[in-house]
Amino acid sequence: VSTQSTWESCPSTEQKTPTWCQGVSSGSPLWLSWWHRCGAVGQPMDTIKVKMQTFGHLYSGIGDCLMRTVRTDGVTRGLYAGTTPALVAYISENSVLFAALGLTQKLVARVSGVAKVEDLSLFQSAIAGSCASIFSATVLCPTELVKCRLQAAK
Repeated sequence: VSTQSTWESCPSTEQKTPTWCQGVSSGSPLWLSWWHRCGAVGQPMDTIKVKMQTFGHLYSGIGDCLMRTVRTDGVTRGLYAGTTPALVAYISENSVLFAALGLTQKLVARVSGVAKVEDLSLFQSAIAGSCASIFSATVLCPTELVKCRLQAAK
């Protein structure tokens, strides 16, 4: 059983200020605020983008699309359509990506004859990351399709 606190187990500098790792592990308000802002601003922009790509001929521009969407469906239903599938997609994509990255790094190291994953060159690391993205795309694509269909439904 480790007696190290979260402060001691994360990489840190000599100062006693929290690092990014410590902030994430403790659920800091800054971390939650960052996620909140990305969803609050990014999701409506994505919804308008999908509507413009799907039904661009119905709108005279981005402003027209935004105003008609809010007038017709309201802020919540109009601008935040597809938020749940988007959240599931991003969490799933990143989970699969990080899980696959370790495996693909080991595979590239084995194929390249490198003893440790830490010794991979930049190019070999890029190859491992590209291979890992194939796995994350298999998770992301179906959920992204559901999100886009929900956004373009109205």
